[in-house]
Amino acid sequence: MRIELTAAECDVLSDLVEQKISALGPEIHHTSTSRFREYLREYRQRLEGLLPRLRNEELAETAAPR
Repeated sequence: MRIELTAAECDVLSDLVEQKISALGPEIHHTSTSRFREYLREYRQRLEGLLPRLRNEELAETAAPR
């Protein structure tokens, strides 16, 4: 799926993703269930993978729906 975002929208999403990544650290640390801890780590990795894509304004502004 592709969506078209402005640079400002990418900035907002980047900020939200960064906040969520920061919040996951303590949550992972305090989680006692290893299965849930692993889920949170994978979730954090997916979020970390989004950041470079959101910060690439050229891609965000030129992406056309297909």
